[in-house]
Amino acid sequence: MLMTARNQQQCWWLLFGGVCAVWFGLLCVQHQQRHQHHHNNSSNSGMAEFYVPTVFARLQSSFQAATRPALWFSPMAHLHSRRKEWVIEHVSMDEAKNRLLSAAVANAKEFQLAEPLMKGDTIQVLSYTKAEWLDVMEFELEQANEHVRIKSHSFSSGLVPVSVPGAPLLNMATFFVPFLDHGLNGKRLKAFMQHTTHGAAETQK
Repeated sequence: MLMTARNQQQCWWLLFGGVCAVWFGLLCVQHQQRHQHHHNNSSNSGMAEFYVPTVFARLQSSFQAATRPALWFSPMAHLHSRRKEWVIEHVSMDEAKNRLLSAAVANAKEFQLAEPLMKGDTIQVLSYTKAEWLDVMEFELEQANEHVRIKSHSFSSGLVPVSVPGAPLLNMATFFVPFLDHGLNGKRLKAFMQHTTHGAAETQK
């Protein structure tokens, strides 16, 4: 019985070591891919240099952006969430979308923005910190006569960086833990607003 328990413990340690080795290998490969991606973008100034997440961040980002556990506990959500509304006058819906996409290109390097995702009249942009905490920006566009109203929301998605294996589950378990965004969500939205229009009528929430 003692040998069986010892063997089981050794198997668990071997499994853990194997997982760590695979994780480290994937991170090394991803680092090389990101370096090559950066080199290619630097040699072609006409292309946007959107951020390429590491392996686990890439695999987990979509699920965490959809579940967004950091917003579940509303009394604490305001600590890492920001809303803005503004109007772009005398533009079509397509032009307003193009301005937002242009803002993503212009701010991609400073805020480590991934390539925007567009679905209908909604644009989503994922932003990563250096440690790959995941923040989400969402823009809803509404056409009204000769202007377009943009309702934006930028928020931190969880306490644990998405570069950590199992981060979405860990963030679900810690959804009630308060943390600050140090003003990054508001700063990003302000940059997008300033890029899309000057002197816009703005509403903050």
